Amino acid sequence: MAVAQMSLEEGLQEYFGFNKFKGNQEKIIKSLMSGKDTFVIMPTGGGSRFVTSYRLL
Repeated sequence: MAVAQMSLEEGLQEYFGFNKFKGNQEKIIKSLMSGKDTFVIMPTGGGSRFVTSYRLL
């Protein structure tokens, strides 16, 4: 199954093993995947590396 054909939640579970997004991760990923310029400031441990990794799939 291609990533583009699965929901964000399915991709989260299949590729990363998590059941839910942390904080605003889902909103940020949706913004990036819709092609919008997105500026995000997150605290250490806020999940910014995950957001970048998910986007690359």
